Amino acid sequence: MAAFPTIVFGVFTVVFTLQQNQYQQAAHEQDQRQADEINRRVIFKEYIDDMKELLGKGFQEHINQSLLHIRVQTLTVLRQLDILRKRDVILFLYENGLIRHDKQPILHLDGADLSDIRFEKSSMTICNLSHLFLPGIYAENMIFYGCFLYSAVFNNALMSSTKFSSCNMAYSSFVETNLTDTQFHDVQLFRTDMTSAALIRTSIIGGVFQNVNLTNTDLYQSNINDQLLYPITIGGIAPNTFLNTRFPNGSFSYIQTDNLIVPSRCSHNITPPWTDLLNKTSITTINADELISTATNVRNSDCFFMLTPKMTVWHVAQVVTFSLLINLEQAKFNFSFLVGLRNANVNGEVTVQIHFLQEEGSFDYAHSIKS
Repeated sequence: MAAFPTIVFGVFTVVFTLQQNQYQQAAHEQDQRQADEINRRVIFKEYIDDMKELLGKGFQEHINQSLLHIRVQTLTVLRQLDILRKRDVILFLYENGLIRHDKQPILHLDGADLSDIRFEKSSMTICNLSHLFLPGIYAENMIFYGCFLYSAVFNNALMSSTKFSSCNMAYSSFVETNLTDTQFHDVQLFRTDMTSAALIRTSIIGGVFQNVNLTNTDLYQSNINDQLLYPITIGGIAPNTFLNTRFPNGSFSYIQTDNLIVPSRCSHNITPPWTDLLNKTSITTINADELISTATNVRNSDCFFMLTPKMTVWHVAQVVTFSLLINLEQAKFNFSFLVGLRNANVNGEVTVQIHFLQEEGSFDYAHSIKS
């Protein structure tokens, strides 16, 4: 019995010490949150003040330098701000006409992290973001509710799990945009361009879905009914475009198999796609019936082009609308050509180079063929 008070006292000391440490930890975290809030408030104010100064006198005279400064400052500050102030930064830039493609100059914010930002219409505020220009952004879990997004541009953006609800998005653009697990509920999607977009497991319910370009678009496992995919066309309104498109069930629409060297057939008053690299002019077109050829696969309607010695010519064939098929290993690129000499008694040589362009300004692969 004599040891009992000592034991109780020892337990009380341990419990009191643990509670005291918890209170101190909570107080420290509260102080840190307050310090972080003050810091974000200061960062936001300094950013707005800096932008107002840049947009004042001298902006037009040094527009390129000013836009670069604004871009660097904006991308930097967005990494330090909370979600509400991130939204306010975007609204500030929009209201000053910097991220609208119907106004000049245009500020590019590709690479900006706008995840979790909410743009919502309420009884007190409107959400008018027509002609919004935000290509290339990283924006998972964004929310747009009741917004007017007429002609908005989100090309090449990463927008998985984003929610669009009760929005007008006529003439908007999502070219090559990742919209996996995204929701379009009661949204007006008229003449929207979704070329090469990923709409895997996307939910499209209600609203309008008409004259939408779904070329090379991946709709695999998406939730969209046939009434939206194949709407009734009234008054000459065009239906949705399906070309190299993967449907929700995994099947494909019509697959283009035409010659990519367009025009491949000769006709009157055409502009040949081949260009002289040196003088930037189109090269001479020759119809097959003007040639004396023993090739059995030559048709009179085929086009040929006359090259002079040491001439370098080039032509671009777009394969971007086949990227889904290529990635799924459902398509291969076949290149063939016919080369001949007008004078069979003269030796000659031609070098053909094929360059596959992966990103703007860079060649991923080149192969040469000599004949």
